[in-house]
Amino acid sequence: MHRRLLAGGTLGMLAVLLALFMAAGVAEEERTDASGQWKYVLEEACATITGYVEEPGGDLVIPGEVDGFAVTAVGEDALLGCVDLTGVTFPDGLVSIGEGAFYDCESLVSVIFPDGLHSIGDYAFMNCGRLVAVAFPDSLAFIGDRAFANCESLPGAAIPKSVVTLGANPFYGGGAMKRIDVAADNPEYVSVDGVLFDKEQKTLVAYPAGKPGKAYAIPQGVLHIGENAFTGCSGLTAVTFPDSLLSIGESAFASCGLISVALPKGMTSISDWTFSDCRGLTGVTFPGGLVSIGEAAFFWCASLTEVSFPDGLVSIGKIGSREPFEFGAFQSSGLTRVFLPDGLQFIGNRTFKNCANLSGAFIPDSVTDIGEDAFVGCGALAIFAAEGCFAEQYAKENGIPYVILD
Repeated sequence: MHRRLLAGGTLGMLAVLLALFMAAGVAEEERTDASGQWKYVLEEACATITGYVEEPGGDLVIPGEVDGFAVTAVGEDALLGCVDLTGVTFPDGLVSIGEGAFYDCESLVSVIFPDGLHSIGDYAFMNCGRLVAVAFPDSLAFIGDRAFANCESLPGAAIPKSVVTLGANPFYGGGAMKRIDVAADNPEYVSVDGVLFDKEQKTLVAYPAGKPGKAYAIPQGVLHIGENAFTGCSGLTAVTFPDSLLSIGESAFASCGLISVALPKGMTSISDWTFSDCRGLTGVTFPGGLVSIGEAAFFWCASLTEVSFPDGLVSIGKIGSREPFEFGAFQSSGLTRVFLPDGLQFIGNRTFKNCANLSGAFIPDSVTDIGEDAFVGCGALAIFAAEGCFAEQYAKENGIPYVILD
């Protein structure tokens, strides 16, 4: 009896899954409209533009309907890379613009958003370097991760009261952006001197890359710095961190002009890519309670010649199977010698890869794992380690000169 019930239940489940699959297939079947230009899918009897037949250029008007169906969305990657597109007017009734919809439309100068637009997806207008203005409607509720990143000609942005969700810095890398303003009655966000915070000013969300001045003091009370918050602020050479700070998001200061940083005592970890490509960075002061340093945290910091690691540090970088586009915590940096602290357990994949000037690495016997290619490309390197420890064995197996410490 039990076996028969199980078999019947399995068949029933398969029938349900097949029905769902068939329904999904119908809902997502791509069509070409009667004009022969627009590709679309139907979702609940409304059309989502998914692509085109002939690449559009110049000033484009997105149709309000195709084959009698109202156009309510421009889908993911729908007009990605349309390099001759200079302007876009969206139809009334449009509700959403999908992820990457106008990514890399490098000639795009203007867009006109309709009233009723609800969401702009991740990367939707990323790398539209000639875009000079955006006016968001009061209906807009969501702007996705990096939606307008690297829009180098945008002088500013005004967030309406309706926006309640922002992804990782939607405006990073916009070198012309002087300030980001927020409607006074917005319930979730606030602008302080042109810098974007959450309403309680506990999280710094976005710092405009073109804001005048070379130094910035993050206000006391801020607990978190968001992902990509300062990315591409090449003119910013000094940032003062408040004692209240607990965390910094991934890539928060990537490609900045920082010369030195002193991280506050409340921080216990440094996220992936945090200070990557800060090529002028010459000094870092780590907090005493630091436990981990993430993947690519100081990748390509070519001017960083020495660092002092705190006692209590447990791991640097990522351990495990190496991903194709993985980078090490200090890969391609200018380090000349590293003295790793007692208690360190892991040195991650590619951590010191291509540190051409690295002549010595003092590795404690507490280290029990060294990742793939951790010291590849360090032609002048010698490892200093205690006799019989993991680091000595690693040096032997990888043909790296080593010195036994007394």
